[in-house]
Amino acid sequence: MSHLHMPAAATTPQVDFYAARRRLVIDGECFPEDPLAFFEPIFATLRRHLGVNPKEPIEALVRLRYVNSASTKAFRNLMLMLEEYGKGGASVTVFWEHDEEDDAMAELGQDITWDLHYITMQSGALSS
Repeated sequence: MSHLHMPAAATTPQVDFYAARRRLVIDGECFPEDPLAFFEPIFATLRRHLGVNPKEPIEALVRLRYVNSASTKAFRNLMLMLEEYGKGGASVTVFWEHDEEDDAMAELGQDITWDLHYITMQSGALSS
């Protein structure tokens, strides 16, 4: 299985999916002009890999410093995709890291996962 790497740009975070470890990392600021185009390779990669071993654990590390409202929907869709995977019996853990003083980013993590039951969400200050 291949590794997905999308380097950070002026308006998008760095994205890495480590297939062997089943770990997604999104790190940076997210305010692309076209969120659907930005997120489609991420969704496509996850669709391919989640179907291969449907019971294996997966984790996502989301380290955001800023996200615009248009991208918020895409993050919600990402969480819904992980929720569906978790419904199948796999362990799904999301680490939502934000600046220690950024209450809005902390709340965003809670908001986009508020009614999801198959994701273990851990939120906290950005690690170094």
